[in-house]
Amino acid sequence: DTLQQMYEISKRTMIPSAYGENKLAFRSDNPEDVILCSNKNDFLLDLRNEIDRRGKRLDSNVRHAVMVFFESSKALDECYESEAMCSLKPCISVVTESTMWREKEMKFAKATEQGAVTFLVRDFGRGTDFKCYDDRMLDAGGVHVIQTFFSTDVPEEMQIKGRTARQGARGSFSMVLNLEQLKSDLDVTGEEFSTMRASGKYYTFLDKRRSELLSKKHSDTVAKVQDLERNHYRTMAFIDAIVTRTRSTEVRDFILEMNGVKESDVFEDNDMKQRLIEERKERTKKNKELEHGRRQEAMKNKKIKRSGNHYEILGTLENACFVEINRAYRSEALCWHPDKCPNDDTKEYFDQLTAAYNVLVDKETRAAYDSALEHSVKGKSEDAPEGEAVEGKCKE
Repeated sequence: DTLQQMYEISKRTMIPSAYGENKLAFRSDNPEDVILCSNKNDFLLDLRNEIDRRGKRLDSNVRHAVMVFFESSKALDECYESEAMCSLKPCISVVTESTMWREKEMKFAKATEQGAVTFLVRDFGRGTDFKCYDDRMLDAGGVHVIQTFFSTDVPEEMQIKGRTARQGARGSFSMVLNLEQLKSDLDVTGEEFSTMRASGKYYTFLDKRRSELLSKKHSDTVAKVQDLERNHYRTMAFIDAIVTRTRSTEVRDFILEMNGVKESDVFEDNDMKQRLIEERKERTKKNKELEHGRRQEAMKNKKIKRSGNHYEILGTLENACFVEINRAYRSEALCWHPDKCPNDDTKEYFDQLTAAYNVLVDKETRAAYDSALEHSVKGKSEDAPEGEAVEGKCKE
């Protein structure tokens, strides 16, 4: 609704995944996949146990790679230096914003190796490509990702989940959360924590609370935008009144209002808003027409290859492969299609393009054409053969 109403974007395109069904293992309302801790010490101990458990699963002889994402460098450092991680510390690879890029790339590559344990800040949960080439580990369940905070931003959580189970491969995800942090981030009370513990549906409750906070934040943002919009158009009406030297009383009242002397509702009419919107639409329309005219003129002025052999017409080399020939034809056809540039010269050239493509796209007709072309060159003919005797069937 926001995109449609505020930005006038009404067209939507749905694109299916190229990798099919997502194979991420995450049971959102299972206490084994969402672990809730009442204090910081329990959080550190439970996180250590989760790393050990996920790294060496009972149902597999494979040591799994584990990546742990923290809310900040401070939270990561506190966990890394804690007593709970003391024995594991030599095996942990740490990546923060201050890590040098060469070292960072090396650690990214090793993060998906068997037995690897990598601590990362939340920044690397977006856009960082962790590639796993270990088929044994992928078959046994893939890389495991642990998130140690509950994202108030849903897309961020989806991105962090996406660091595993990539491109149709298997992977798993879990959360280890500290109630003390949830109190500050999501306003979770001790009573609500007890209710969550009793139900066991931690994620459902937290997701609902997040949706409520986001809804409130959205409402506040919309109200602020509306207020800014109102003041913007009032200011534009005020400037217009000064330029045209009209509405002097309202101009005076508006100045007093802006200086906090008095309140007023001057320039509240929608005439200025509607006028500016119409002007913007008119400018957009003229710009589109101008751009369309420029494109048409550029297409008309583009040099047409009226002569030459089929390869020269398509703009490819004589040893071009089928893919290159197909690409060249499509590129030229899009530019010179009669529907886009309707005139006699364009239609004639488009027919030449199609005839050249039909010959070169077929192996047999292309071989015959190449042979005729070679004989023509040897015979020192002034004009390259046009291949009128060679006919081919266009293959899509």
